[in-house]
Parts: sequence; C-alpha cells; structure tokens
Amino acid sequence: MEYLPPVGWADVATKTDLDHLGLRLDHRIDALDHRIDALDAKVDHRFDAFQAEMNARFDVSDAKTEANEARYEAAINRATRVNTLITLSILGALVAAFNAISALG
Repeated sequence: MEYLPPVGWADVATKTDLDHLGLRLDHRIDALDHRIDALDAKVDHRFDAFQAEMNARFDVSDAKTEANEARYEAAINRATRVNTLITLSILGALVAAFNAISALG
C-alpha cells in the first residue's frame, strides 16, 4: 500500500476497471476498423468505376482511330490506283504519238 499515490480510493483503478477500459478500447478500435474497411471499399468501388470509364473511353478512341486508319488507307489506295491509271494513260498516249511519228517518217 505504501507504493500507491497519495490520492483517495476513488482515484485508484482496479483490474476490473482496466478490463472494462480495454473492452471499450477494443470496441472503438473495431468500429474504426469497420469504418476504414468501408472507406477502402468505397475507394475501390470509385477506382473500379473510374477504370471502367477510362477503358470505355479508350475503346471509343481506339474504334475511331481504327476507322480513320481504314478511311486513310482506302483513300491512299484510291489515289494510288488513280495515279497508276494516269501514268498508264500518259504512257499509252506517248506510245501512240511515237508510233504515229514513226509511221510518218
């Protein structure tokens, strides 16, 4: 008893008091754990929604890019065919002109 501080018996904590305090602290910690888990789930949900939205936007962008690439490739193919026809027409006209000149001379 000589080691107790010089206070009244009302200020002395018993083992039961400490056990009750421990239980209260455990309940508060458990409640905080549940709140943290709920916040974690909320963040995960928001991140998943954000990721899904970004994936959808990238899919739309990829589809537009592929459509543009197909249009450009078709335009290049048409231009190449037109250039080939023009070149062949010019060569045919030159051959015809050369044959006409050769026939005269």
